[in-house]
Amino acid sequence: MKLVFFTRHQALGASSRYRSVQYFDLLRARGHEIDQHHFFSDAYLRSRYAGARPVGAVLGSYVARMRAALTAAADADAVIVEKELFPHLPAFTERLLRRGNAALIYDYDDAIWHSYERLSVGPLGPVFADKIRRVVAGADHVIAGSHYLEDQLRAWGARAVSRIPTTVPARRYQGQGINAEKTADIVWIGSLSTGVHVRRLFPVLERLHRERSSKARLIGFPRGLIAGTVPDFLEIVPWSAETELAMMASGRIGIMPLPDERFERGKCGFKLVQYMGMGLPTVASPIGENRHIVRDGQTGFLADSVSQWHARLCALLDAPEVAHAMGRAGYDRYTAHYSTEHAAEQLEAVIAAAVQARQPGREQVIGT
Repeated sequence: MKLVFFTRHQALGASSRYRSVQYFDLLRARGHEIDQHHFFSDAYLRSRYAGARPVGAVLGSYVARMRAALTAAADADAVIVEKELFPHLPAFTERLLRRGNAALIYDYDDAIWHSYERLSVGPLGPVFADKIRRVVAGADHVIAGSHYLEDQLRAWGARAVSRIPTTVPARRYQGQGINAEKTADIVWIGSLSTGVHVRRLFPVLERLHRERSSKARLIGFPRGLIAGTVPDFLEIVPWSAETELAMMASGRIGIMPLPDERFERGKCGFKLVQYMGMGLPTVASPIGENRHIVRDGQTGFLADSVSQWHARLCALLDAPEVAHAMGRAGYDRYTAHYSTEHAAEQLEAVIAAAVQARQPGREQVIGT
């Protein structure tokens, strides 16, 4: 089959890299033709991380995507769209993808409709607040990365909904953290958009440093979120594909703090999947998909207050044998449910089902 992916990012953006790009080679190996059309380029993302706002590049992205929507999808068997075709344009613009007979599949790993709800002022407010519901109504199949997203998409009456978690490949994530030498007590990995969440945990991390000289390693944390010098309780490491696994594996505990807010309830718990793939015990806020991923007391702990965060982290730091056992249990859970190889089979089955539903007379055999 010819599959056209309209991704949000090119390759550097974590959402596109793990929701779409990482499947391309696996799908090609099974006989499918893959085309990718990104919205934001890697160059744009590098500029954003450097603090720039390249408006001209964004305008160019709209033009390039318009051209791709008019041509690339015309002879495709299926079109897979990450979130939406055009950010901040009304839902009717998504109809450009209906020019051919391709099955139309949308993939959501964030509750982006809550972002549009914040734009509910002015005459165009209702148009944008209702955008994703209208987009979903026109799709042949919708993929959700979490239970929260799945529930909302079903409530909107989507024709078909499947839940596929955000995953990491087992060929890279092999429980390296179970036996690795430890150089940091706590590790967090994230990006520009999620740095604010771990920043709220700084008082706990600072207390642990005072009490036991613990240090927290923050991978990919935006340096601009800290005024002045980096405090002693933190080690800030730039994200790199070459070093991220080693930087996680050499931590004792992986953390994922989240506020209890509507957008965050739709998060897919991807950091937790990474930590479990490394064989690390986890401590996470009991928000959204975190509650489904973490087995509280088995693979890690859930913590919903400052005092609980401190207590749960201390419990793991004080009992290395418990932390070790939880890390192994988390890795077993990862291999059973959260590997890319397993999710690729789910994705291929969704695509085949959507194509057959769109073209009833055409038989689809998975793997051809």
